[in-house]
Formats: sequence, C-alpha cells, structure tokens
Amino acid sequence: VLNIDPANDNLQNNMFITEEDERDRDLILDISEEVSNAGNVMNESGLGPNGALMYSMEYIDSHFDEILDEIIIPRVSKLENEHDWRCTYFLVDVPGQFEIFTHCKYLKNIVKKTGWRFEREILLGATDRCSSLY
Repeated sequence: VLNIDPANDNLQNNMFITEEDERDRDLILDISEEVSNAGNVMNESGLGPNGALMYSMEYIDSHFDEILDEIIIPRVSKLENEHDWRCTYFLVDVPGQFEIFTHCKYLKNIVKKTGWRFEREILLGATDRCSSLY
C-alpha cells in the first residue's frame, strides 16, 4: 500500500483490511506521516483545506525523486527479500479531489517519475464505489 494522499492521516482505519489479510499487505509509504500532512500545513501556514492539499501535493511532486529513491524502492526491495516474492501491484491511495487530476500536474508527474503503469480507471472508480458502501 502506498498512501500518497497528504490529507489521509487515518490510513490504518480506512484500509478495511481484516487481520487475516493484513499479513499479505504491507504499508510501504504513508505520505501524510513521513513527508507532508495537509492538516499540519493548514495549522502552520493558515491555508484552508484545498490550499493545504495543493501545497502538500506540490511539495511531494517536487521531492518525489528522493521519496522514490530513498523510501519506496528500498522498502519494496526489503519486502521482496523478506517474503521471497515480487511486487506485481500496489494499492495506491490518492487524493479524492477531482481537481488534483484535472487541473494540476502533480499526480501526473508522480506517475511519470515512478515509471509504473497505473490503472487510472480502477483508482478513480474505486473511490465512489467504496464510499457508497459505508
């Protein structure tokens, strides 16, 4: 699991993973804990929720090469070695604000920097389907 949503500061409670499933899923990065938290940005800068999210996403985008090289890749390698398997997919939590996808380059840049193929339809579609269940 990769959380690149700086406003999701309650990831463990939002993952809906049973104890049985938890052993097969590892949290590789929680961006709101380790890099930028939109709530902290709001408190420190006086920005509102949308401004804090945009500031956080810009910061993450501008530092994503370091995040990828220093955090994500080493952790994925460690997990692959510990579990003797290869990561074939990641569950990625992204901000739910549509404007982040349509009006900003931040997520597009992050996806390009990873070199991974993202199934955008699944990522965007899952938000509506999951939230309507609860």
